[in-house]
This record gives sequence, C-alpha cells and structure tokens, in this order.
Amino acid sequence: MFINKSDTPIEFIDNDNYTKAGLLICALGIIIIGFAGIIFEFIESASTGI
Repeated sequence: MFINKSDTPIEFIDNDNYTKAGLLICALGIIIIGFAGIIFEFIESASTGI
C-alpha cells in the first residue's frame, strides 16, 4: 500500500494536562467496567452450582 504525502497534513493536537488526565480517567473507567463484567459473570456462573 502506498501513501502519498499531502500538502495539508492533519496537524498534531496539543492538549493540556487536564485534558490528558480526563482521557486517561475515561480510558481506565472503560477498562475497569470491562473487567467488572467478566468478574460478575464468573461469580454468577460459580453461584449457580450451589
């Protein structure tokens, strides 16, 4: 695949530390919620045998 250089490339977005921290908190929240679902499913499957 060939990529041609453009005369108007997309500029780099420079974010302040508050924006970076907010994006990090959101990403960590999504990851934690994903693992919470896996843990919930494990607890549910383990408790059905009781």
